[in-house]
Amino acid sequence: MKKELRAGILNLRDGMPLAIRNERSSIIEKKLLSLPQYTISKTLMSFCSFGSEVNTERIIKHALESGKRVAVPKVSLKNKSMLISELNDYEKDLVSTPPYGILEPSCRAVRPVNPMELDLIIMPGVVFDREGGRIGYGAGFYDRFLEKVPENVCRMAIAFDLQLVNKLPKEPHDKLVDILVTEKEILHFNLRSIPKD
Repeated sequence: MKKELRAGILNLRDGMPLAIRNERSSIIEKKLLSLPQYTISKTLMSFCSFGSEVNTERIIKHALESGKRVAVPKVSLKNKSMLISELNDYEKDLVSTPPYGILEPSCRAVRPVNPMELDLIIMPGVVFDREGGRIGYGAGFYDRFLEKVPENVCRMAIAFDLQLVNKLPKEPHDKLVDILVTEKEILHFNLRSIPKD
């Protein structure tokens, strides 16, 4: 069921005209930037968007310009693992990596960040539900990474409304999100999403 649902939602998202996707990304960005979980955060991690995902470029640049410490993922397909690296300059530090063309820190720009230092994670996903459930791309990178992150760190996902369903099947290893921001609403699922001092 997950596989079919993932494929169906990806088809819908990929079919969204670029102008509409950009407009909706901008609405999501404004909502996210106004949330206290973002404004209070000092060290955050954000995915680098690719394809038809909600655009994160302006979110990342805003965080850097605001003096926040920003970490982005670097994936090892061979080890099926993900580390996070501090980003100093969006244009200079990131390169397009094969096989998908996702932006990641170049080898010379890798500056590992301890996940224990994070106070906010901005996560991608393909499908979400109204209970904080999430289906990713199927490789499990975020589920494994989140095992290393303290429970009190806010897990925020951003997605288009068309990626939201009422209820998803869940497994014990699935990691729920605390907040989901779409162009239509902000859903809060967990009180731990209150920022720490």
